[in-house]
Amino acid sequence: MIFGLPVTGLGGLFYLILTIWMPVREAHRTVRGQGCPKRWKQIAVSCSMMAGLFITMFTQAWLISMLMPGATAMSSQAMGTAEFDRFAGTQTGGLVAGAMIVSLITLVIVAIVVHTLRIGFQVRTQLRARGAHTVARA
Repeated sequence: MIFGLPVTGLGGLFYLILTIWMPVREAHRTVRGQGCPKRWKQIAVSCSMMAGLFITMFTQAWLISMLMPGATAMSSQAMGTAEFDRFAGTQTGGLVAGAMIVSLITLVIVAIVVHTLRIGFQVRTQLRARGAHTVARA
């Protein structure tokens, strides 16, 4: 049986990336004179929600490692996250890290495929536009 922890899936990682990017983008807008105090409030709310999700995720991983220490140790060895366990001092770190690593790899693959398709469609559209322009000249 395979189970997942909240926030460690594709949606959670995507939300994490967006939450990290929001203050960077808004700071850039503020420097250019296009900032908005309302957006900073929304950024604070999003960052607070992300912090709450991480606390929940680590609490659940901790509870799993306390209730099922054998299963957690096995999954940690199978996922190759034993180093995270030693670093964190518990088996919770490896459980969370392993789930996030798999999701991050999947997210990177999805992003590469999406951007490759986007570039391909842009090139195809430009080639069609050039072809139509060439035909109109003739």
